[in-house]
Amino acid sequence: MTNRRFVTLTLALAFFVLSFQNLQAGEDKWAEFSENLVVALKSDNPGLQQSAMQMVIRYEGRLDVKEAVFDVMRVFRNQEETCVRRLALVALVNMNSDWALGFLERQPRFEDNDTIRKHLQSIDFDDLRNRDQVSDIAVELDEKDFDVLNEQLLALEN
Repeated sequence: MTNRRFVTLTLALAFFVLSFQNLQAGEDKWAEFSENLVVALKSDNPGLQQSAMQMVIRYEGRLDVKEAVFDVMRVFRNQEETCVRRLALVALVNMNSDWALGFLERQPRFEDNDTIRKHLQSIDFDDLRNRDQVSDIAVELDEKDFDVLNEQLLALEN
């Protein structure tokens, strides 16, 4: 009975150690992915920027791309196409930047585009400020997915 208990405890401890190591590896991959997205968002290539903004929206809560908030804001303010401005608007909201939320909250008064103004007016900024940093829906990617996404970003950059 003692051997069985020892084996069970050993297996449980090994499971927790391996789980912790995988969690740390996953966090490292998210950090690396975030760095690549920042490079893409700062790029002069509109297609690369738009793809990166889509990734910011898709993986919201797991990324730290606040370093590129001014670049996305530039797209939001200077782009003539409404669909690209809407993409930038949603990306800015998902970047969890207090500065960006404050700017967007005041923007409807000065916005000429009716579609963008309606979108801005429909956002509950108080709710956004109080939300958790991590999305309610967890997105799980394995290492293969990260590698594919990073390769795609690097290929678009070149």
